[in-house]
Amino acid sequence: MGSRARTWIWRLPDSDRPSLGIETFDRTGEGARRSRRRSLFILIALGLAALLGCRHVQELRSEAHAATVEDAEARFRSALAAGDVDALDRLLSEDFLYLTADGTTLDKNGLLDHLRSGATRVDRIVQEDHRQLRREGLVVTTGHSLVDARLEGEAIRVRSRHLHVWVENPGGWQLLAREADMQVLKGD
Repeated sequence: MGSRARTWIWRLPDSDRPSLGIETFDRTGEGARRSRRRSLFILIALGLAALLGCRHVQELRSEAHAATVEDAEARFRSALAAGDVDALDRLLSEDFLYLTADGTTLDKNGLLDHLRSGATRVDRIVQEDHRQLRREGLVVTTGHSLVDARLEGEAIRVRSRHLHVWVENPGGWQLLAREADMQVLKGD
């Protein structure tokens, strides 16, 4: 028994055009061994390509997530410094929680109302360092910032340490939770 050929026709899922395939079988001796080796090589190559391709896609996706969360962090700092409560309203998730430096817990409306009242006004935020931990649909950021603010009209400078939990929603990244600790700097 020598070589045989088999022909088949199929349609690609997104095409109306038929495709034609021809496969040759050699079931004898060296041709069969070459065919098996070639098939094994193709399977290994496809497996490696899929593995490396998936890793590359995951790395690109992680980089894209990091960039968008960094952008959201920058918008959060800018909105605080500008007193832009509407921008903060869009950045905070509906179930947002904030554990303040004095141990008070505020929800989204509590924080926005506090900022609207003018009791606290942020003049400037300078990020000193930043770190991210990423999981699917969730990013935790930590960092230190130097903050110039006014509390009840009194100017202060603080070094702030924060932990933010960002969640990915259909409209983009939103801040789900924030914890902050602040050290008032004397003589700066």
